Amino acid sequence: MGAAHDAPTINSRLHALSDAELAASGIAYTVLKPHFFDQNFAMIAPTVASQGMIYFPLADGRNSFVDTRDISELAAKVLTTSGHEGKTYTVTGPASISMNEVATTIGEVIGKDVKYTALPFEGARRSFEEMRIDEWSINSMKDYMAAFGSGWGDFVSDDFERVMGKAPRSFKQFASDFAGLFGKA
Repeated sequence: MGAAHDAPTINSRLHALSDAELAASGIAYTVLKPHFFDQNFAMIAPTVASQGMIYFPLADGRNSFVDTRDISELAAKVLTTSGHEGKTYTVTGPASISMNEVATTIGEVIGKDVKYTALPFEGARRSFEEMRIDEWSINSMKDYMAAFGSGWGDFVSDDFERVMGKAPRSFKQFASDFAGLFGKA
């Protein structure tokens, strides 16, 4: 999502370079540009389950988080039907929501009060290091968290609905489908 030569993240700038090379290659292509995955919230599931808390470095930025199941459905459609050659689809969820709304939604689904605390990235860095995530990936996440936290991801695309003929899954649907992950018995 957001791949451009002037994007605020190095990874998005690298994606822009590869997208340009792909377009110049002369081969048929379709590019999918998904937003921040709902499934990334599996990282916060342990503290939701044990403390009713989300600690995450996304500040107050709103984002249209997307379920990876929608990305895979769109990819399957693009790969098995014609008419997508040379196109780029930005894949988002149906609404741009804040982290406080993420916490409220998860809380409603699991029947427990859940609160969000914006964590400075350096606090999150320790957790990422404990997960043995490499330094390049940690720095990439730092770029993304700063960009998403400042509102870079506050938009919704209708590409999924136009191609698939249905709305993408909401964050509430994701949270409901994975409620057990967040501590619902």
